[in-house]
This record gives sequence, C-alpha cells and structure tokens, in this order.
Amino acid sequence: MVSFPRAMPDELTSRLVGLSFKLQPMIEINPLRSGRQIAADLGPALWMGEYSSGVLSAARFGVVRAWIDTLLSTQEFYGFDKFRERPLRGLPVGFTGACTVSAFTAPFALTLAGLPSAFVLAPGDYVSFDYNSGTTRALHRIVAGGTASGGSLALEVRPAIRSGLVVSQAATVYRAAARMIILPDT
Repeated sequence: MVSFPRAMPDELTSRLVGLSFKLQPMIEINPLRSGRQIAADLGPALWMGEYSSGVLSAARFGVVRAWIDTLLSTQEFYGFDKFRERPLRGLPVGFTGACTVSAFTAPFALTLAGLPSAFVLAPGDYVSFDYNSGTTRALHRIVAGGTASGGSLALEVRPAIRSGLVVSQAATVYRAAARMIILPDT
C-alpha cells in the first residue's frame, strides 16, 4: 500500500544528470519611482527542487512515472539534494547519520547530539528533523559548521528554525529531506 510522504525512488535518484535545489524566499518586491524598493516578507523560505534524469530503461521509467502519478494532487514526498545526500566529509563507518537536536535558539542556532567524535559538518551540508508532533519536516542547510566534541556540535543553519521543534527530536544528516509537493505544470 502506498503511504505518504513518499521516498524518492532509487530509479530516479541513481540516474540524475541535473539538479537545482535552492532555498526560495517568500518575498514580494515593489520598485518605487525613486529607484528604491519596498520588500515584504510573506512567509518562511521554501525549498524548490528540479530533478532531471538521464535516459531511463522502460522498467525504471515505469517506476518513476508511477511514483509521480501518486503525487499529482497535494500528496507529499521527501525531496533532498541528491548531490549532497551525505555530509561533504562523508559518514564514518557504522554511522547512519541519525542524531538528535539537543538544543536550539531561534532563529538560527542548533546543537546536535549523538554524533561520532571528531565528526565534521561543513557549510553546505544539510540536517533535517520533524517538528509540530511530526506533521512537518524541516530541512536546513548548515552555514557555520564545525567538529563534534563529545558527540555534540553547535551549528548555524538557514532557513530560520520554525516554532514547534522540541529538544531530543530525532534528526539526520544523511539524505536530509524536506516534505515537498509537485507544483502544477512542472
């Protein structure tokens, strides 16, 4: 039985030839005759992804097409940056990427626990975790990283940490993903 949010199929992610994965601010800008601009923040930034695959066999294409067919309304999938599915320095042997949020200070400070000693998270790496009792998943790009000491590492992330996160929440740095939908006409 199909359940949501869905994972991206390996038939797609293993054949990617192009990917755009960016944080899109939700702002409106109105220029004035004086040359100045008025900007209004309409809400939190959202992740936008465009995935392009190479030529797929008939079997692989069938799997990908069927996956897309299940998402043609408002059904969600876990979208991630396939080209940075693991931290830049990799994952130590035996470490799955699972950790926990041990502290956070809105809007951008986050501390992870349960990391291997001397584990490095660098700018550009990702972390994700659920919040609001698991109804929403946050995806954050690390903008200031470091090396774990005693299994703990303080980070600075973007976008801003939304309300609803709790300490001890499970997190991951492997295939960190956002809950996404396929936009109409894309």
